[in-house]
Amino acid sequence: MECPETDHVVAQTLAEFIDREILGGEGTGLTDSTALLELGILDSFSLLSVINFMNQRYGIQIDLATVDASDLATLSNMASLVRRSLR
Repeated sequence: MECPETDHVVAQTLAEFIDREILGGEGTGLTDSTALLELGILDSFSLLSVINFMNQRYGIQIDLATVDASDLATLSNMASLVRRSLR
């Protein structure tokens, strides 16, 4: 199944979710290339929330056994993970 949204739109959707649900709507100005893990924006618990959101929003099932930390390091990488999971 193809994702009808571009990677940038997926990244924006994820940024809005992270801002609203994890950061409390602080309007942090996350970009596609913000280093989410390196800067401590996301931790292991919040990553699980983001993965659950991706699974529900895009109707996918991300296999945690095959996910590398780099897949979750930025919004752009997460968008690519969504696209790969749709194939």
